Amino acid sequence: MGFAYAKIELRNPRRADLRPMSVQALADSGANWSCIPEHVRLQLELEEAERREVILADGTRKSIPYVGPLEIRFENRLSFGGALVMGDQVLLGAISMEDMDVVIEPKSRKLSVNPASPNVASGFVGQTQSLQPPQTVNVQINGVWRQFPKGTRLIEACEQAGSYVPRYCYHKKLSSPGNCRMCLIEMGMPKVGPDRKPQLGPDGKPEINWMPRPQICCATDVSEGLGVRTHSPMVEECRRGVMEFLLINHPLDCPICDQAGECRLQEFSVEYGRQDSRFLENKVKKPKNIELGPRVTLDDERCILCSRCIRFSKEIAKDDVLGFVDRGSFSTLTAHPGKRLENNYSLNTVDICPVGALTSSDFRFKMRIWFLKETKSFCTSCATGCNTLIGTREDAIYRQTPRENDAVNSCWMCDYGRLNFDYLQSDRRLLEPLVRDQDRLQPATWSHALQSVAALLRPFAGWQIAILASGRMTNEELWLTARLAESLGATLIDIVPRSGPADDILLSADRNPNTSGARLLRVASESATVLQQIKESIYSGQVQALISLGENPLECGIAPEQLARLPLYIAMDLLSNNSTSYASVVLPSLGFAEKRGSMINGKGRLQRLNRAVRGPGEARDDWDILRSLIQAISGNASATSSQPAGTYTIEDVFRQMSEAVPELSGLTLSRISDLGVQVSNLDKTPGPPGEPAQEKVRERELEKHPQ
Repeated sequence: MGFAYAKIELRNPRRADLRPMSVQALADSGANWSCIPEHVRLQLELEEAERREVILADGTRKSIPYVGPLEIRFENRLSFGGALVMGDQVLLGAISMEDMDVVIEPKSRKLSVNPASPNVASGFVGQTQSLQPPQTVNVQINGVWRQFPKGTRLIEACEQAGSYVPRYCYHKKLSSPGNCRMCLIEMGMPKVGPDRKPQLGPDGKPEINWMPRPQICCATDVSEGLGVRTHSPMVEECRRGVMEFLLINHPLDCPICDQAGECRLQEFSVEYGRQDSRFLENKVKKPKNIELGPRVTLDDERCILCSRCIRFSKEIAKDDVLGFVDRGSFSTLTAHPGKRLENNYSLNTVDICPVGALTSSDFRFKMRIWFLKETKSFCTSCATGCNTLIGTREDAIYRQTPRENDAVNSCWMCDYGRLNFDYLQSDRRLLEPLVRDQDRLQPATWSHALQSVAALLRPFAGWQIAILASGRMTNEELWLTARLAESLGATLIDIVPRSGPADDILLSADRNPNTSGARLLRVASESATVLQQIKESIYSGQVQALISLGENPLECGIAPEQLARLPLYIAMDLLSNNSTSYASVVLPSLGFAEKRGSMINGKGRLQRLNRAVRGPGEARDDWDILRSLIQAISGNASATSSQPAGTYTIEDVFRQMSEAVPELSGLTLSRISDLGVQVSNLDKTPGPPGEPAQEKVRERELEKHPQ
């Protein structure tokens, strides 16, 4: 089995009036059926023929619409059939691949026609062996028998069955130490008769022989015939006992604790704890307000010794810096002698801490979390594009936290990207358009500023104009930047590359979040060759007008005296810098959390930005500025002369892109899911760190506790 990405063409053979769709598909020989997203079905107006039950990779079963007829074309191959409507990208299954007689080349990972039959598709008629579904086991949870894939954690199986089991130490991306005992349940195996076969009850199912003592379910995998009770009287009593022990020495800090509102200890105390305390002795006092590192503060009195932070530092961050000292009620969390928690992933320990023991020094005591509005977005500090939740109140950003996406960042993010938002609230923000008048930049209206730019650019030929775009711009902005260059006749256009040290966890060496999008839209050159031409042309005097979009020319090799000699310099940016003082016109734009748009990360995944806060002053959306600038230059009421229908919203810009770029065909901005859509096959960023580490953890556990 293998997979590869390939461009294919989809048609509705019953509707010749509909244009075919050229899409980037994932060809997977391990999948039976071809699948299409809902938006492709709508574009091709495919009719639902029936509903089919499918078995997903995790063993779950779903009823999915099956639509058709669907015509699939790849090079000189053709296939007719149907497709399941599911997922967020087109999947070319084994049945369609066999019908077209195409194969996946193992070395190059490319889809190609069968070299043994290059001109005419051939096939084999005979007995075939069906693909085997994942091996499953039968488990009884609270009296109901269910099936789960072999190897599933019992605590996860219970949650999938709708019976949530409380936990403190367990985290699905880390090893399972089983030390908090909050996940105790009743467990049993089928009764065995004299013939060594399971005894069956009246319902024909095995009768369970329950163990006399509770068992933890966070370190146990499902097995055939296993029985589980998650809400029996014994289980409830165990949970009350565990909660009572955890609260014996825990301080009553809830009114001043940063974790209030998202604290598992609070929630489970209400749901599973006692109403009163039987503890009459003095509480053990432990250190408070300890600086574990530059970004994390520890309150040891609140720590419940779950060890999540210790395991994360060792297994994910690869920085074994934390541990427990002393014993019993006097056990405390601390950093090893001579070490500090200062790695670039330290704030993830705050995210996974179930109580208020570890807090972010940056967010500490700033805002109650129930006042925060959370907006789904992604980090724009490097090409990985970690999915995030932006916490805001009254147009101010207070924090960014990672959002789970196993295709991008698992459930982690680096501290560098997490804290990289303060510049949006900087005193250097540009708040209104500025136009040079008698050697001074003066505030102006947007209409006057845009008309001034158009008038100032009019005397210059296209070969005299250069455009510095940015890899931090969205796809929509880059698309309009390319249209701006067309309207000016300019060919010197490139982005400014950014690089920095990378790691093998999440941080990418490419510090531009949308280099892939810039290259797909042909705004960026390979190895910044056009950028070098721009600098040389400015030095030689060929370039007389420079348009900088979100970049500082002085930081990419253009000397101040060269910038000062330019007859015309237009700057669009969100912060004033040492280059804006040379500009003839300054146009204030917005930051990543203040606008909508899309970007493509280093692995070719299209992701959507959502507006979390409003921009300050009169700053406008970058795409809106570019659209208005093109209108002013062309004198056309529509956004671009090549798009007579006009551009009124950012959705219109994306629609224009999707019609011209095959990789985006059939997509709209609103239909990009919260987890993104894979549009190309790239490998320029580290992979999500959760799964490989988890596999190694499971191997170590099996060595210690063979099952």
